[in-house]
Amino acid sequence: MQFIRNVDERYYPDIRIKLWNNVFYVNITFLISDAWNLIYGAQRGTYSIDDVKGFFLIDEEGIIWTDEVELGEASGHQASAKISIVKPENYDRLQRFLDRWAVAHDLDYDSKIDQRF
Repeated sequence: MQFIRNVDERYYPDIRIKLWNNVFYVNITFLISDAWNLIYGAQRGTYSIDDVKGFFLIDEEGIIWTDEVELGEASGHQASAKISIVKPENYDRLQRFLDRWAVAHDLDYDSKIDQRF
């Protein structure tokens, strides 16, 4: 998961998936204090908020990308990305990404549980 392309975030976000009017809305939120590259990269001069061009989920199947990103004070000291998914196959693709990401980071995530609420 990346706010800055090719720079992985080190911490784990809160991920919420909701279904409304046949569209899956995915909200991936990092507390700003946990968006490591945004904070420490900016402090070191390596990265700045201007380097954020979207939010990227990258794996062997390709890239899931959104430019719906909110940063900082306006969003309550959080960095969040929003992805709207209309096609069921794109929702399935996101679930495969989250399954692999959880395994790679030794986290408990089960896409078999109905996430549609």
